[in-house]
Amino acid sequence: MTKNLVLVFMLTFSIIAKGQITSYTSASMQDFYALGGFSYTELDFPTAVTLLPNPYVRSGPSPNNDFTFVASSPLGIVGNFGRLTSYASGQSITLAFKGSNVRKMRAFVRPEDGNGVPQDGVSINIIAVSNLGNVSNVNLTYSALNASVGFKVNNPNEYLTAVIFAAPSNIGHFTTLDNIMIGDDKPQNVALDFDGINDHVEIPSTVGNFTSGQDFTVTAG
Repeated sequence: MTKNLVLVFMLTFSIIAKGQITSYTSASMQDFYALGGFSYTELDFPTAVTLLPNPYVRSGPSPNNDFTFVASSPLGIVGNFGRLTSYASGQSITLAFKGSNVRKMRAFVRPEDGNGVPQDGVSINIIAVSNLGNVSNVNLTYSALNASVGFKVNNPNEYLTAVIFAAPSNIGHFTTLDNIMIGDDKPQNVALDFDGINDHVEIPSTVGNFTSGQDFTVTAG
């Protein structure tokens, strides 16, 4: 009887230790933004249609938030007016993360036609994978109000290794990503540093549940 009890305890502990990945869609994205921690957002894709190396490697600033992601697509990848797009229609994009510090990620996801116009009602399946073998699957049907997806690992020993954005469900459409954010969950013990040249901070009205066009003030201690 004692041996059986020990075996049950070990199996239970193994299940708890494995953890899971929490997913966020546009409806719950404010909860994702509230997670805190260091993060890096990629906003520097080419502003004209440019064929990029495949795979395409990008790294975040050092030393506080040093992150690296590798974007790839089977037939090539393009920098497309500030967005990252599959070179050919009907192709997926994979983001692989280097290192063991990526505990959350978010991206705007848009299925587009050949003219770069987002397509309402077209779906893209998104799969996040962790180092522990956990998988989270989100099927995002694009609309102007449903364009973002995020993932967060919950186990302290877990981190994201890749997120796969499958080909759009409709034939002839392109997979497009924008505002790719990757981060950890360490406390935000940082400050803003302005050098007086082209520096500003943008706070969306949704932070305080204000309506569009309504003035509001944000303070930070």
